[in-house]
Amino acid sequence: MDTNKSQPRCCEVCGSTHFHLARFAEYDVFSNGGYRLLSNESYEAVVCLCGRARSTRKLLPRNAVDKSFQASQNAAQRRYEQMAPDEVRARLEQAFVTRSEFERLCQQMTSLEMALRQVSQRDGKQT
Repeated sequence: MDTNKSQPRCCEVCGSTHFHLARFAEYDVFSNGGYRLLSNESYEAVVCLCGRARSTRKLLPRNAVDKSFQASQNAAQRRYEQMAPDEVRARLEQAFVTRSEFERLCQQMTSLEMALRQVSQRDGKQT
């Protein structure tokens, strides 16, 4: 792990200080379960208990292999953010009505049904 004192020693997401040291390599993974190593270069990263990975060395943006690893890290981060409880709740709230909205809509439906009955009864009496 990077021993530079300016770098945080804990996970930026959850604050944990427990990590697993892992090596990552780039593979083609096939739908039939097979795989093929694309590069002999591997990356060392620490992975927090919450799943957040951080490279143990500085990535160089002009290095194609470093860019690929950074892109994978960014994709994983986006997925992590999408699955965060607050984000999931916000998406659900957009897709569904709240209890109070449901109750208000039920009251409106009841009022409309009563109005329709009154109109039907009035029209029935006039004919």
